[in-house]
This record gives sequence, structure tokens and C-alpha cells, in this order.
Amino acid sequence: MAHNEEVKLHFLDYWRVIRIRWVLVLLAFLLVLITAAVFTYFQPREYKADIFVEVKSTAENPRIFGQGDPNQPIHDPQLAPTVYQVIQRTGILYPVIEQLKLQDKWARDGRQPSREIAYQMLRSKLNVDEVRNTDLLQISVYDGNPQLAADIANKIVSVYQDRRVEEEKEILNRAVTVMNRDGQTVTFDLAPQGRIVSDQPLDVKTIKTGDAIAFSEIMGKPAQVDTQPFPHGANAPGKQPLRNNPAGTRYLGVVTAATPTANGIKVSVDLQKNAGKTAAELTNDIAVRFTHEPESLADVKPGLTMLANPTRNAEGKLASGFSQIEKNGHKPIDLDD
Repeated sequence: MAHNEEVKLHFLDYWRVIRIRWVLVLLAFLLVLITAAVFTYFQPREYKADIFVEVKSTAENPRIFGQGDPNQPIHDPQLAPTVYQVIQRTGILYPVIEQLKLQDKWARDGRQPSREIAYQMLRSKLNVDEVRNTDLLQISVYDGNPQLAADIANKIVSVYQDRRVEEEKEILNRAVTVMNRDGQTVTFDLAPQGRIVSDQPLDVKTIKTGDAIAFSEIMGKPAQVDTQPFPHGANAPGKQPLRNNPAGTRYLGVVTAATPTANGIKVSVDLQKNAGKTAAELTNDIAVRFTHEPESLADVKPGLTMLANPTRNAEGKLASGFSQIEKNGHKPIDLDD
């Protein structure tokens, strides 16, 4: 009872202050309201354009004992994350920049930004999100010009669709012919669910939680590191000795924590196939550092260096599920050599 009386007295004290100083209270409220209104009015307006893309696999749906429709696309849980990465890469955004002449539109004082700077500007205006529990991706573009925001969003989808059409055409002919180290010609197929990636130089400071990572240690010191935006093969061991150096160990897993350090980054990793956990500090002093960028069969052209490990499939043909190509002058590296 006494507590309720005390609360009531406090309330009455506040009310007396408000009654006595109501003019100041009103002026303070109006000042805050007017300031917020003026700030909002003069702030540059930014518009958002949203577009949704349904991601479906073009692979055939396998039939078991005659059941199932082979014409129905199969659900690939890794496809949407891969497309999420591909849409933000230069292979999609460079054509968008060129076709919409964004360098001209974003010129300042008569000076055009370089294509690389225009790419960074576009990336800063672009947001790609996976819609949970669906095969949809939401592409959002922000810009002060509503029409330009809509044009960019539509063009991104158009360029991506054109690329997918080309990839579907290539599915009919997925054979790759290469010359091996011994000068022999070898022809193999890219497996239906296979991937082609290019090896790009890696800044270890860009490693983040969720990245699939592989790194080697020799005498407790990291000797090689590579990352990719998609999971490692399901059968890949999380921990194994290096073939060419029994004193070394190779780790594969997913980054669960990434903490910047003075010289690089410290990562915690959940290893594949319940192989436990590990941690390491990675720096840019590591001689071999690269990241896998998803590519398409259209990126495989004569003159490129390729690393693949084709094996005989059920039909007796050589097929590769994971192939690395040279791009931008960075040659693929045999992970164990």
C-alpha cells in the first residue's frame, strides 16, 4: 500500500512540473518535430526496386523403378546459394554496367568511373537475399533515380537469364578436351551436377563466417588456404595427412567464427564428417592463397589451364564433378602437390 502511495506521489510531482513548465515542454517537442521534418525533407531520396527470381535446377529428375517424372526439375539445396554468389560477380554485373551505360550515368565533373569502380558502386546499391524455405531469391536495387533502380534490377535478371539459357544449351554438349602434362589428349564430360570454378587470389581478411574453407598445416604452420561459397564434396574427409608430406595435415570444413588480427584473421572451423573442430590464424604471408569463383562451361575456352580429376562413371565414360580453370593469370593448383 505504501509503495502505491509513493508511486502516486512521484506521478503527481511530474504532473506539477509539466503544468508549470508546459510551454517549455511544448517548445521542446515542436523543436524536435520540426528538426526531424526538415532533415527528412532535405535528405536525398532513395528508391528501392525489388524483383524475385525462382531458382530451379536444369538437371533431370532421376527415376527409380520407373517412377517419377524426368521432366520435372529436381530440388538442389545448394543451387540458390550458388546463384546468390554468381549474381553478384563480375560475370553478371559487368554486362549490366556496359548495357545500361552506368559509367556514363555515374560520371562526375565529366569524369567516368572505371569499370572496376562502377562495379563496386553497383555492388553497394545491390542486395541479394534468399527467401527462406523457398527456391526464390530477392534482388533489391537502391538508387536516387527510381527508373534507374528498376532498370538495373531488370537488367541483372535479364543478363542472368541469358547466361542460364547458354548454360542449358551447353548441357547438351558438356565434353571438354584437354592436353595433360604428358602431352596426351584427354576428353571427359562435366558431370550433370558438376561445378566449374576459377581460382582467384585470396585476401585472407575477406574470409567470413559460413565460407567453406580448406587449409594445410605443416609442422603446425599454415602453408596453403582456399575458400569457396559452396560446400565441399560430401565424401571429402575433414582431416587427412598430405599425400606429399606425411608431416602435414589438410583440413576441410565451414568457418564458424572469423576474428581479424594484426596480421590477418583467426578462424574457427567445424570440420567435415564429424572430424571435430579446429582453429588457425591465417595471414597473407601464406604462399598459396586462392578462392574458388563459380563459372560456367562457357568460360572454358581453348588456351586455358584446367585442373580436373575425371573418373569412370556408370557408363564407363570419364566424367569430372569439380574442375578448376585458369583465369586472370592465376593458375589452378593441385591441392596436394
